Amino acid sequence: MDDVALTYKQAGALDIDALLSLVHEYYACENLPLDDAVARRRLKEFIQNPQLGYIWLIMVGGNLEGYIAVTNGYGLEHGRNVILDEFYIRDSFRGRGIGKMTLRFIEEELRPRGVESIHTEVERGNTGALKFWENLGFHRQDRYPMVKMTRRS
Repeated sequence: MDDVALTYKQAGALDIDALLSLVHEYYACENLPLDDAVARRRLKEFIQNPQLGYIWLIMVGGNLEGYIAVTNGYGLEHGRNVILDEFYIRDSFRGRGIGKMTLRFIEEELRPRGVESIHTEVERGNTGALKFWENLGFHRQDRYPMVKMTRRS
């Protein structure tokens, strides 16, 4: 990356408005529907309950340019694990190594917490993201992610 300072800040209640603007960008980029009131409520709940996980703000030169949301989990197969639920870096900062450095930062943050595995999802047609994650040591599993919504917003 250029000689621009890359730092991380754990998101707090005062960061919700700025974070929500990035969430809007990310969802628009991925063509995902977004209900602003629901997103705001979920961000607030997530930030207020660290047992759920963490959101780190990605700061480049002191400016907010992305975020990564990590949720806590546990499974018999993988032990203590996390899901990289959302990871967004503004287009103008992609391809500069920020994603790799952010994942390195996340691994260092999670290691002392006893995390044994990191999981993420990639849209099947997103070949750029697939390549990114595979280059960082992630591998595809021969499984289909499945979901059943039990409650709507």
